[in-house]
Amino acid sequence: MFVSFRLSHIKAALGVFLLGAILFLVTVAFGALGMSERITFSSDEERAMFLSSMGYSAEDETLVPTIIPTVWNDVYEEYNLLQLEQGFDLDDYRGETVQRYICPVGNCREVTLVVFEERLIAADVYDYSTSEMTVLLPQEE
Repeated sequence: MFVSFRLSHIKAALGVFLLGAILFLVTVAFGALGMSERITFSSDEERAMFLSSMGYSAEDETLVPTIIPTVWNDVYEEYNLLQLEQGFDLDDYRGETVQRYICPVGNCREVTLVVFEERLIAADVYDYSTSEMTVLLPQEE
C-alpha cells in the first residue's frame, strides 16, 4: 500500500509537470504569431475603428506605398527595435511593398499604420513638438 501511495504522488507530480509544459508550449506558440497575425484591416472604417480603440481620432489619412529595403540603415534598424517592443518584426518584409497610412491625430502628432496584405505589421506615434516616435500599442507585461 505504501508503494501505491508513492506512485500516485509521482503520477500527480508528472501530470502537473506535463500540464505546465503544455500550457507553456501553447503560450509560446500563440506568442510566436506576433501582432501582425492578430490585427487585420479590410477597409478604411476598420482602420478608423482601430485608431479609435487606441484613443485616437484620425482627422485624415494619407496612403503612401513604400518598399521596405532589403538592406537596412541605422534608421530602419532603430525603427524595427521600436516595433519589436510591441510585438511586430519587419525583418520578414524586407523587399516587400507595404502600405503606410499616415493619420494626423491632433496635438502635433500623427499615427502611422504599416499594412501588408491587410495585416498590421508596424505602427507608431510621432510627436512633431518633441521629434519623438513611440509605440502605438499598449505594452504587454
